[in-house]
Amino acid sequence: MKQFIPAWYDSKNWWNSTTQPFYIKRKVTEFDDMISLISMHQKNNSQFNTIILNYQPMLRLFLHRHGLYEMSYWSLFDDIQGVAQMSPQAIDYRELGWPEDTEFIYTPFQVIAITSETTYSKLNFSQEGYLFEIETYKDNSLQVKYLIDD
Repeated sequence: MKQFIPAWYDSKNWWNSTTQPFYIKRKVTEFDDMISLISMHQKNNSQFNTIILNYQPMLRLFLHRHGLYEMSYWSLFDDIQGVAQMSPQAIDYRELGWPEDTEFIYTPFQVIAITSETTYSKLNFSQEGYLFEIETYKDNSLQVKYLIDD
């Protein structure tokens, strides 16, 4: 059986997520030869496994986007987190335990949750519309960044 180990990560910080908000123009294309090679093996019903070594919180959406959702893979970070392969679930950000007087401001690019005069959060979404990141600021300084796995 063949084992594929794709390099679907940033060359500088291989452990870092490459997921970006939908409105940021990508500097490089997501397509690479590995996607083509895996697609050919999948279409020909060849036995293979894929090993994902970097942190990809939106891995299943990435695979779906490229027609590879049904492929067999093992993800290092999913294994470390104890996450079984299961269907992704959408998260309703309004149910995340915000303070009672939180005001949500909807822009064409993100949702901003204002929690006080000095604190607010930026909610970023993937191109499919799934929440993947919440950045919380106090006095315009980033305090906490939550990455949400699909």
